[in-house]
Amino acid sequence: MTDTALSRKDRRVMIAKAAKAYGIKGQESLDLHEAYQALGQNNVMKAVQLAHPITLSHPKSVHAWIVMGGAALAQREGATAEAFFQRALDFAPSESAALVGLAKGEEKTLDVEFPADWRVPVLAGKTVQVTVKVADVSEPVVPAVDEAFIKSFGVKGGDVEQFRSDIRANLERELKGALMNRLRREVGEQLIAAYSSVEMPPRLVENEARAMLAQQVEQLRRNGQNVGEIPADAHEGFKDAAAKRVLVGLLVGEVARINDLRLEAKRLNETMRLIASTYEEPEQVIEMYRNDPQLMSGLQNRVMEEQVIDWIAERAQHTEEKLSFQDAIRQ
Repeated sequence: MTDTALSRKDRRVMIAKAAKAYGIKGQESLDLHEAYQALGQNNVMKAVQLAHPITLSHPKSVHAWIVMGGAALAQREGATAEAFFQRALDFAPSESAALVGLAKGEEKTLDVEFPADWRVPVLAGKTVQVTVKVADVSEPVVPAVDEAFIKSFGVKGGDVEQFRSDIRANLERELKGALMNRLRREVGEQLIAAYSSVEMPPRLVENEARAMLAQQVEQLRRNGQNVGEIPADAHEGFKDAAAKRVLVGLLVGEVARINDLRLEAKRLNETMRLIASTYEEPEQVIEMYRNDPQLMSGLQNRVMEEQVIDWIAERAQHTEEKLSFQDAIRQ
């Protein structure tokens, strides 16, 4: 038997083991296994590159959300990490209450009931015993909201009212962005479902995948992560998401063309100022956008897409849903 045959056989065995462990079939199960390994080696970029597409193709994958949460923690993005871990909890068996009261080093055996539609068939509808050991126990400490604390957030005067005003503005901005992202995602999913048989131009998909990879790399670098050498085929992990993004982009453009929708200058300026307000020198950011055709083009495309999404949503059948702030910003 050749080395190649052995290699293929070993790979099939590895995929089978990963599929059993993570409840996902095929190559994606191995990608998830490698994502965990990358996260353990502090290779955040690779972990996200492998796990992110799985959160799109298998949104109920507990392990994919855990990897994304771990990657966010490594980048010191606490709120994002919390949202990702909450997604993992949403799709995990609800036995965490049984762990209350355990101390570090203690072990406990739990009877875990898996739902009938659990993603791992061998566990679906069954009750199994799981032994857990507490590695560590911690709790948040609420600091005093004094002048020193306020100044640590960049409020130079240390004024409480100014601090509260800034927090409210940030939360409102985050809520607005989250609601638009949620609407964009839901409309996009409906468009993708309706036109899933349409084949996308390979060149457009590849370019979008490379752009998505570049954005991820830049984000990691801005957060002080050492991304190391990027594999030549690193963009391949983004192709499924890129194809969907290209499809939505083409459909949005066609809707705008057919219905003669034009870019609203007022909305463009409002969005630009909203982005700039998150920086210490907003006017410099605005000037940067105005003097950089590529940046401005990207912003114009984003605003135009939001206008079309709004136009579609206004004419679509929809139901209203009441959400808490935390649920609303959870992606």
